[in-house]
Amino acid sequence: MSLIIPEKFQHILRIVGTNIDGNRNIMFALTSIKGVGRRYANIVCKKADIDLTKRAGECTEEEVEKIVTIMTNPRQYKIPDWFLNRQKDIIDGKYSQLTSSNLDSKLREDLERMKKIRAHRGLRHFWGLRVRGQHTKTTGRRGRTVVVINHKIPPHAVEVTVEKLTHPSKILIRDVNNVEEKLKAINEKLIVIAQKYKTTEENVNYNPILLGSLVIINRDTPDGIDLPAWYSRALIIGYDHDTLKYAAFLVDYGVKFDLCRQALIVIPKDAIPNHYLTEMVSLYRIIPAIIKSSNEDFVELLAKKTWCPETIDLAKQLICASKKCYFEALASGNSGKKYGELYLIIENQIIMLRKALVKAHRAIFVNNDLLEVKSSDSFTSVKSFSFPTLDSDNKSDSNNTSASINSVAQRVGFEEILVSGNEQCTRLHDIASAKFTRHVHQALNKISVRKLRNLQSYMWPAISKGLDVMAVAPARSGKTFGFVAPIANMIIKTRQYQEDGQPMALILCPSAKEVLYTKEHFRLLLSEYSDIKIIGAFNGCEYRSITAQIYNGCHIFIATPAFLFRYLDDKDNCAPVKFNSINHLVIDHLDDLLTKHLDSLMLLLKKYTPFEKQKSQTSRLMALQTIAVARQWSRVLGTFTQKFFNNPFYCIGSFADATIFCGIQLRTRSILKENKLVKTEELLDKHYKLVKTMIVCAEGEEARELNDYLVSKGIRTLYVPEEMVRAEIGDVKQCWDREISGNYGVLICTDKPLPTLEITNVDWLIHYSIAVPTKSIFLFRFSTLMTKLQKKSTSTEVTIFIDESNDIQLRGILNLVERSGYKLSAEQKNAFERVYVNLERQKKAHPICDGIKAFGSCEKGNACLYRHCFVAEADTPITPVKIGDKIKINITYLHDATHFSAKIQEYIDSEGTRHLISPAAHIEIESKVYQYFAATRNRRKCRIVEIGGIYGYDERLDEYCRAQVINVVKKVDDVPQIVDLRNIDSGLVYTNQNVSRLRELPQELAEAPAHIVEVFLANVSPYDKEVEWNVRANQASKSWFTEHLEAPCTSLRGTVVLHFGNTVWVDPLEVRMQISIANKELQKSSLKDFLIKKKFGVANDNHIQTLKKMCNYADMLELE
Repeated sequence: MSLIIPEKFQHILRIVGTNIDGNRNIMFALTSIKGVGRRYANIVCKKADIDLTKRAGECTEEEVEKIVTIMTNPRQYKIPDWFLNRQKDIIDGKYSQLTSSNLDSKLREDLERMKKIRAHRGLRHFWGLRVRGQHTKTTGRRGRTVVVINHKIPPHAVEVTVEKLTHPSKILIRDVNNVEEKLKAINEKLIVIAQKYKTTEENVNYNPILLGSLVIINRDTPDGIDLPAWYSRALIIGYDHDTLKYAAFLVDYGVKFDLCRQALIVIPKDAIPNHYLTEMVSLYRIIPAIIKSSNEDFVELLAKKTWCPETIDLAKQLICASKKCYFEALASGNSGKKYGELYLIIENQIIMLRKALVKAHRAIFVNNDLLEVKSSDSFTSVKSFSFPTLDSDNKSDSNNTSASINSVAQRVGFEEILVSGNEQCTRLHDIASAKFTRHVHQALNKISVRKLRNLQSYMWPAISKGLDVMAVAPARSGKTFGFVAPIANMIIKTRQYQEDGQPMALILCPSAKEVLYTKEHFRLLLSEYSDIKIIGAFNGCEYRSITAQIYNGCHIFIATPAFLFRYLDDKDNCAPVKFNSINHLVIDHLDDLLTKHLDSLMLLLKKYTPFEKQKSQTSRLMALQTIAVARQWSRVLGTFTQKFFNNPFYCIGSFADATIFCGIQLRTRSILKENKLVKTEELLDKHYKLVKTMIVCAEGEEARELNDYLVSKGIRTLYVPEEMVRAEIGDVKQCWDREISGNYGVLICTDKPLPTLEITNVDWLIHYSIAVPTKSIFLFRFSTLMTKLQKKSTSTEVTIFIDESNDIQLRGILNLVERSGYKLSAEQKNAFERVYVNLERQKKAHPICDGIKAFGSCEKGNACLYRHCFVAEADTPITPVKIGDKIKINITYLHDATHFSAKIQEYIDSEGTRHLISPAAHIEIESKVYQYFAATRNRRKCRIVEIGGIYGYDERLDEYCRAQVINVVKKVDDVPQIVDLRNIDSGLVYTNQNVSRLRELPQELAEAPAHIVEVFLANVSPYDKEVEWNVRANQASKSWFTEHLEAPCTSLRGTVVLHFGNTVWVDPLEVRMQISIANKELQKSSLKDFLIKKKFGVANDNHIQTLKKMCNYADMLELE
């Protein structure tokens, strides 16, 4: 080693996430990197033209960067494939050299893959046995071999380390996920904040510090303590008057130090928004206990207030013996403290700490009655029986989380069901009580259906009993499984009575997507019954294929009504299938079918099913059972069920829908904010004394103002302010219950105390303001009517005030009002539509909805996150083509049958001039992006992510592209975490991507033009009024491109009928063939004609006209 160290010598180098010893020879120093051996390090140094005798610390930054580039891209520097450690990857088939964390990740993926496919190596890894043929001196049947794991770690549990355990109710844990990244981000902020607050008067004069204050500690402290980082944040938890030192708890490391005042920099608590990396948690719903007496039958325990030393030692021993710990939060207190379960991995077994303490008779699971333990040191006797129930996977003790959860939905339960019918059905409380066949229960468990939804708890027994069922509930409430599971179970039991191979159940769905979704549910539940046949039929399916399947037998037939009616009417290709003997008729999404497919639905049911007949023995086994599910209740739905259902059993899973179901008409009043008080007084008049009236406000200040005004006008009120404690709210409720008719008072409250009031017998509900954060909070107000609804009271009223600040809530409110039967005038609708368009204009950063682009309408309505109108600033054309131009394009990505991403190769304007667009600019931008991210120093993560922003996207290992954020899927603390992206240089869409994969992009690259445009085929819509192209249509469109564009001398051309932003609408879109001899082009095929001819689509002449009206409304251009 040289005795003279160069001036810029680096003792430690950071290469590929690994610290390299700068004193070692460069080749051997590189072997510190995981995945880099001596031979690979040798060839990398040679390719980089670096002297092999040079020490690592003597390398310049350019040499280090060159080493990293060669190491991560070996094939570009002609390093042979056989030299690399990852050859022909099983996913993408690529050759690469994996290093550092990438090597660990791929190894973990390979092991998981081998375990999933039950490979021999995977099984031995799973069993903990040696894999590579070593001598084990054992049969593998004893010792550390096959381990039976009794529990599974919940998906919401996070890996933690236990820093300190004072007792089971006071455990200090630290999250280990992405700790380095979090600490790095915190330390960067601490450096800036420390410099900012170091010179404040409080820190310069070393003023005394209050307990609970947040401080920053510099590593260069006069106390000489070795702190874990240069800067650390801490909470002051104590002060020693003898040593004059403060006790500082480092909230990110879980340690405590005694420091003098000079070492501390006081900062505001909100200076750093990042959460502490450590937190104090408690085990959920267990209390200390000791054994009083025991025998073979039961153990009698004594509950105590404090934890005994033996229990604390047992918990510490279990934690020390564990390799990993996971914490699952089950509840949270008012102060934010979390209560939950610790999962310990000990010798390949998963042990739950709560359960271990209970089994050791050191603790007791408790319910609400046992939560209050006397503060004195006296004991409470509790008998504990049936310990085997603790081994059940159904953690009943954790299912009772109620008042400690801050969410209104969890405190009260938004899934309350309104049940109505002549027949009584006992509600199920768990899945086991459904008593399905063994294989159905196994299938439910396999697909992780282990908890019964409220709607299903009523639907399953009603369907199993043979009743006609009408279920209404919002999306994701369990409607599909509400009928799939019981019908599958009934068909299993009765399939031997099938008549001549004819269907036993007919399920009608509104779209091909729903057909495939429902068929997959049945397939999963009936996977063990290969003799039960399921057929799914929708537009695009060949008649011959359906006929062949029917001849092979059919138990469950799932189809769209329009397609099934056409199939049955085609006597030439139709199989001799009969639906006269079906036992079960299910109409999925009945509200959508009545709106769009009423004619085909009624023709099908009347002509080919016994739907209109009375309940009679339509088969040898049972009468026809009719089941229908819908998302929203309306008057039309009520008329249909009353006419065609026989004594239906209603299950209404929404408070608002329950109100409409009971015939209550919602009334709206448009009032200016300044006139609300006077109008409320006029509305109440003297009627409030005769009916129980509740007025709900969105904010506490307006509730107080309304109460003061009504009291000043002599109206007696019961006022519940937001800050009122639970006991006082109980007193108000008692006053409410004691009220008598003729002397009622008006109850005024906000949404916050409403769940605590637990009032359900309101006669007149007035929504004073509706500007609430979420729709769920607004809908919960209707729960106050539930008792009256169950009694079918005719005096119930609902009044909704709408003011000038309710633009966001307007469309949802009007939907409720119209469904209740209230008729809006054309003038009102036009006024509300203008408000809606103005609201949509505020979303100019969002892209236009694909449904609007493709068909001129969007079925999601308010639920759609994208923009539903044109905005001049955002939608100005960015390509030189104009309406009427003829373009030649090259497809880069096929989104669906009529939506593509493409490059414009040339265009011919209205004067006949041909304009060529060179691909050089597109290639140049991609090259610049590649060169920019080739340098690792440029791969900086984005600090701010916004919709519409353009960033670098880590598409795969060391491959980056430009991507635009088109939607935020998930936010945490109002910061985007999961987003949807669109590659602006290829058109590919990436859904549900973590923002950690986004990189900062310089302004010149972000603003560089994208040469990819979105192309929509205009004036064509899906067959059968579907809202999106089904899988058959997409496959047919893809086949059309493949078949016609593979021929030589062919090109894809279209005529522009509309153009905004980076989107072009064309009609027609044709494949044309060049005739070189005659120098002419002949039309080979048209995509629109192809889709219409094959009955995948129909002509939609209103498509472009609708879009042009939207453009006129936005004042974007003048159209003829």
